[in-house]
Amino acid sequence: MNPPDFHQATIEELGDGRIRIKGNAQDLNIILYIIITFGIIGAIFIGLQDSDSPTSSIGIGLMTFVFFSIFGLFIRFLFIPFFLILLRSGNYYKLWWNDFTFNGKTVISGKFSIDVSKIGFIEPFVMKNPESDDWYYAQILNSNGIEIGRVHVIRDDLSAMVKYLSDLFGTPYNEKTMDKFWSNN
Repeated sequence: MNPPDFHQATIEELGDGRIRIKGNAQDLNIILYIIITFGIIGAIFIGLQDSDSPTSSIGIGLMTFVFFSIFGLFIRFLFIPFFLILLRSGNYYKLWWNDFTFNGKTVISGKFSIDVSKIGFIEPFVMKNPESDDWYYAQILNSNGIEIGRVHVIRDDLSAMVKYLSDLFGTPYNEKTMDKFWSNN
């Protein structure tokens, strides 16, 4: 089965019939980009404030940029992964399948594995956020309608992800459910 063309989500074939699916809605590198941007702006501002020689202005600006870059790298590659490991120690990540593998029989997301026979159907879901963008999920439900997982995707990838996961897990795909969802959102 060929995966659809997603705007941001990715499907990767790992071999031996395994695939890796990433929702990619939350890009942690954006934090690094923001901090480095502040470093560039701060370097220019602080460099221009120094009225000594041009070489000391460049040196102070460069040191400011290096400081912000090292701080950004620390936050992105040391602090955030440590925080995410702490969250994974509990059941917080049981529902979040933003990066999971599937071998045809079992879904493996972090330390959790779920047999595909327990998946009843896939539905679209949106969490409305008044202060920021809404969050869109392909919601994985068991046959009783209880959520057992979700894949966080961007709005443009939601319909394709719901259809793809329905086909992948062998669950029914309901076009009317998608139409009703989009007419309400």
